[in-house]
Amino acid sequence: MEEHELPNDIYQQQLNIIASIPYIGEKYAERLLKNFKTIKNIINASPQELSLKAKIPYKTSIKIWKILNEEYKRWNMFLYLRKNTMFNNVI
Repeated sequence: MEEHELPNDIYQQQLNIIASIPYIGEKYAERLLKNFKTIKNIINASPQELSLKAKIPYKTSIKIWKILNEEYKRWNMFLYLRKNTMFNNVI
């Protein structure tokens, strides 16, 4: 930590990072950080843990878990059209 950086800056940054995840506002971000202590622990938590420890609705915790854990796949319109349309013989 740099000398001029105050601890509160880190806490606010952690809060901002978690609150920026879809389905999580500041209220859920506070609960998550209070219960899991670190961003890493939140990322590694199961949907059940997210729901039980932070009192987040289970369906919402599944959505959050998917955002944090699904493999990134860039959506490619050309491949989608080729695979899913009647024009796949033309392309």
